[in-house]
Amino acid sequence: MYVDIAMHTRYNERVNQTRNGGDLLAIKFDKLFALLKKRGYSSTYWLRQHEFHSSTVTKLRQNKTVTTKIIGRLCDLLECQPKDIMENVREGND
Repeated sequence: MYVDIAMHTRYNERVNQTRNGGDLLAIKFDKLFALLKKRGYSSTYWLRQHEFHSSTVTKLRQNKTVTTKIIGRLCDLLECQPKDIMENVREGND
């Protein structure tokens, strides 16, 4: 079976974005890092102490796709809801 790597990569980059009226809705994790800072944690240290892989930390920092399992685990550890650590942000499609 032939897989177009470039097309697959573009798909993966857009998995957490949907088209809506010409704009993109992107998932941002800025709230996660703000919450960790508010609670007095070094974000990278806290994530690594709770055994999140360095590639997961990078994905979160770069607002890349992560699994719902990761989001659920973060919420369990921080005793919060997904809306407390992530948000949809509409980006213009210029």
